Amino acid sequence: MIKKILFFLFAMAVVIGWGKTVKSELILRGQDNLSHNLVYDTDLDITWYDLSYFAPEYQDAVMWSDQLSVRVGTTEFADWRLPSLIGGKDYNSGSPHHTEVGHLYLIELVNNEVLYPWAFPDKWRYFDNLAGGYYWMLQAKDGNNTGSKGSREAPAYNSYNRKLLFIPVSGVNRPVENRHTFFINKNKYLGVAVHPGDIIRKLQTLYEPSKLIKAE
Repeated sequence: MIKKILFFLFAMAVVIGWGKTVKSELILRGQDNLSHNLVYDTDLDITWYDLSYFAPEYQDAVMWSDQLSVRVGTTEFADWRLPSLIGGKDYNSGSPHHTEVGHLYLIELVNNEVLYPWAFPDKWRYFDNLAGGYYWMLQAKDGNNTGSKGSREAPAYNSYNRKLLFIPVSGVNRPVENRHTFFINKNKYLGVAVHPGDIIRKLQTLYEPSKLIKAE
């Protein structure tokens, strides 16, 4: 078992070294046991889980991210959450640059486009499952700067027109957009999860050789 763990960490070290070589701000950190990519954003110090979860209601997305447990090798990673606004002096401005999802779409993915994202919205470098649509973000909780305009509304990032909106948490009076081509349903409401920090760095810390020797 220890040999398997050491081999996995060696493979991840190669991936990390390659990521540093190309100086990418999005670095692929490998996959979990379900073959979903783990992508580290060096700017925001968060790890994205490459899975879009269909969540018609805001609370569906919250519960899914709160209960999410990602298994990498023999290690389970909890502590996932929905994306939020990025703190700062003008975090309430509504600018998409001040959201974690907006940062991903407007800054990171711009440099990682594959094919034609308008026709193939889930084909990005490192991301295979960004389905596109309205991505829920956290409502305000005790002034933690995640942003809200009332308990009946929650922030959501529209990945097609690249705008941050505050929309009803239930299906009443939500914005509706026309379908685009045969491939895209722009009216989907989705959850995507992020984890604080770099997951693989944490995994390496858990299984440092010195700790493994002591464990024997």
